[in-house]
Amino acid sequence: MYTGKTHHSNYTKNMAHLRIHDLIAKTAHVSHKNTLRVLIALRAVSAELDCAVDSIANAPYSGDKPTPDQARACNAAYLRMHETGCMRKYLFEVEQVI
Repeated sequence: MYTGKTHHSNYTKNMAHLRIHDLIAKTAHVSHKNTLRVLIALRAVSAELDCAVDSIANAPYSGDKPTPDQARACNAAYLRMHETGCMRKYLFEVEQVI
């Protein structure tokens, strides 16, 4: 159950069985497994970049295809995540959801 202090706290206080990831999946119209993969990946990227999850969630997004430089930077970061021993936990979690 979500217990955050928001203007919706009165609305959600009677939803003892609400799981936030279910609501995210339903809102995004994606499968439960894909939602879990993204949430686990979000935690992994946050740990790898040593930044808060909310800073990633609040970063600007683009629907455009990445430029060659952006794609290279993403691939390099992804490879580093696989090479870093501390990331095995997150990568294992993603694989278990499949």
